[in-house]
Amino acid sequence: MPQNKFMKKTASYFFTLAICISFSNCVINHGHKSGSSAYSETNLGDGSFSVRFQGKKNTSADKASDFCMLRCAQLARENNYDYFKLVQSPGDSMVNAASRSQSTKTVKFLKEKPEGDNVYETTTVLETLSAKYHIKIKDPGGSIHSSPWE
Repeated sequence: MPQNKFMKKTASYFFTLAICISFSNCVINHGHKSGSSAYSETNLGDGSFSVRFQGKKNTSADKASDFCMLRCAQLARENNYDYFKLVQSPGDSMVNAASRSQSTKTVKFLKEKPEGDNVYETTTVLETLSAKYHIKIKDPGGSIHSSPWE
């Protein structure tokens, strides 16, 4: 009888732990995966995000960096920011393992354009990169109709 009580209590703890981990992951890290390419972002608070794009096989480092920038601009637009600043230098965390490039950028979203380097206008990045890769922008909200991640 005591062993059965112990097993129920242990199972209850593991179930509670699994629920907590699931919810914490949903709140902190959002992402999208299609085929073998993927992006993810982590809200760092105070208008800052870490954004990561991992390309499909044979994706160039430049293309991975561009798609990461495109996602940064899309997130800025979704959160009603007109500008974003790269907190780390462009091309940071660039990895090319087995012909699969990935790019990670840490950005801070801004309402007004500050002085300094590595500041980008959200609309310009969306228009420039969507034209470069023939991606259609569905609406002024920045939602991508023809996604580069698919």
